[in-house]
Amino acid sequence: MRSATPLACLLLAALLGACGGEDPGLNSVPDGSVPGGSSNPACDPCFQTLVAETDLCGPALDQCLDDPTLPVEPIVACFQTDGRCYDAALERSAQCNVACGDPTQAQVELCAGQCFLSRADCAERVVRGVDACLSACSGSSCDICSNNGIAAFDDCDADLVSCVDRCKATFR
Repeated sequence: MRSATPLACLLLAALLGACGGEDPGLNSVPDGSVPGGSSNPACDPCFQTLVAETDLCGPALDQCLDDPTLPVEPIVACFQTDGRCYDAALERSAQCNVACGDPTQAQVELCAGQCFLSRADCAERVVRGVDACLSACSGSSCDICSNNGIAAFDDCDADLVSCVDRCKATFR
């Protein structure tokens, strides 16, 4: 299974302007906003905390899924925990942004948190679908289960990106 870390980092970079504590050069955008996506420099600590908290989510999912012999329920739990990790970090950042005077960024973050929960639900459906497929196949016909599962995970990731984009378009 692919690492979850790069996708989440990419999304946070798109949502907030940086990932992994690194600023990809977006701190000098024309609208004068700071790296955290807020137009209020007083809210920059919200962004720093969000990066620190979300930096733990993807690697935790990777570690959780490290055992290829895991049965379905623990795999589902890994994805659900990952979704809740991102949602909780984004919710705390949103509360911070409200407190420092940027309710617009807070709305984007609350919306994006729901996107991560939806991705977890999508991943659960994929895991259960692949498991059902593998239970019913035999021999080389099982390859289609894995291939369909990979494509379905890619669709979950694409839906996550689209969801975050809708959040930004709606609230910014």
